Amino acid sequence: MTDCLQNSSLDWALKSIIHCGDTDIFPIPFEIESIKNYWPEIREDLVSKDLSDYRTSASRSILMPKTDGTFRIVKQLDPLDSLVYNSLLYEMAGDVESHRVHSDLKVACAYRINIQDTGKVFDEENAWSNYHLKSSELAESGKYTHVLVADIADFYNQIYHHRVENVLESATGNEVRSKSIEKFLGSLTQKQSRGVPVGPIPSIVLAEACLDDVDKKLMSLGIQHTRYVDDFRIFCCSKKQALFVMQELISYLYTAHRLSLQSHKTYICEVNEFIRKELKDPREEEEKKKVKSINDLLCDALSAFGYVFTEEDLDSVTKSRITIDNLHELMQRCLCERPLRLGFARYLLRRATYLRTRKIYDLLLNNLVYLTPVFRDVCLYFAKTLPTPAPANFSEKLLCFLEKSDYGELPYVRMWALELFSKSPKLIPFEKALSLSNESKDSLGIRPAAILAKSYNQIDWVRSYKENWNCHGPWDRRSIIWAGSILSPDEKKAWLRPITEGSDLLDKCVAIKALS
Repeated sequence: MTDCLQNSSLDWALKSIIHCGDTDIFPIPFEIESIKNYWPEIREDLVSKDLSDYRTSASRSILMPKTDGTFRIVKQLDPLDSLVYNSLLYEMAGDVESHRVHSDLKVACAYRINIQDTGKVFDEENAWSNYHLKSSELAESGKYTHVLVADIADFYNQIYHHRVENVLESATGNEVRSKSIEKFLGSLTQKQSRGVPVGPIPSIVLAEACLDDVDKKLMSLGIQHTRYVDDFRIFCCSKKQALFVMQELISYLYTAHRLSLQSHKTYICEVNEFIRKELKDPREEEEKKKVKSINDLLCDALSAFGYVFTEEDLDSVTKSRITIDNLHELMQRCLCERPLRLGFARYLLRRATYLRTRKIYDLLLNNLVYLTPVFRDVCLYFAKTLPTPAPANFSEKLLCFLEKSDYGELPYVRMWALELFSKSPKLIPFEKALSLSNESKDSLGIRPAAILAKSYNQIDWVRSYKENWNCHGPWDRRSIIWAGSILSPDEKKAWLRPITEGSDLLDKCVAIKALS
């Protein structure tokens, strides 16, 4: 029995990747624009594939720094594989969400699925706020004395494919499709039977589906808990009960999933200690700081003028200044904490990007080593807010970090720095950017160099790779073709026209786009 995708699923998958990206770790592949340009042919090819016999193409992996100084392996799938993976998500998402513990209970708080026509996958409601709110309600209810905080060790990399198949079959009732997804994952892991790729959005859905039975197991014990991805907060009436629940959780995770807990992130604490250490929410902290700043300003006005002002009396410029000043102060506080609060740092960087404020430039440039786990967000912030020309010493400080710090040569850091330079080529000369790229060739290939050559309009670089473009791996090969768009019309046509008649579908559509 064949198992094929639907046209509507692939249409949605393309829209989702265009608007939301294929991961939240890597830059969006330029191939997506080429695929969009050649979509009817691409879709026809993918619809014809039998998923029960589908073989994935080469993905690319990179080590991403964590806040504890270690690394995790993250992955970006071949663009066509990403389309298939996202289409599979689209067709199973509704059944998976219906199978989970209901969202109103605020047990499984993260990544509640709500497929939208825009390509968005998850509910707009803030998942972390729900997790924080439920934790606060339980901790401050007066019913509990102890909290068991637990974290699963290396969760994504330890998920068994057969377990994924079982969960999906229970949720969807579709045995054939569940088996196809298991085979798809096995193809990505070279037939190893465990691990879902960290980065792609569909992996998040599969991970949440796999933990649903753990939530239901804890609920069957008659205890209250809330979970954010693989982080559990379990509320108990005594330390004895917390020890019992810990044993039950460890036993069930091992028996049902062959998973274990991280020893250094799993502990029992008294509820008052939990409130003091864990109940911090970035949005709430920003709002409290804003309220305090406005109240201080109104009190100063009362002292100076003897007149009672209200918040409504403040103009938009004053409110904006207060918001940005508070953001700066919160970033200072964030950078003083050890270890880095990842969620807090990401929230502040994305908030600063939204506000287009440049006030935190110096804070970031002076703390890049500490910010390596969120370097993607740092570079996206700079790309959105940098003026032309850039502030004095900006490029010098960034280059100093990339060339002289212990962390500046990390492939993850170099990848995003080179992406920033390709978006803002006036920051540094091409020769310097190319040198940085060549230093990371072993881990990143020549893809960043090709993208830089296109951005900097370096025709000589493209010509030097025209003759042997087909000797490279698929990711590098496509980047050389893509960079060929800067050649003169005749030279470009003579080189790329034969590629458009070749057998590799992605090479072909990238060449067609480069010719247009």
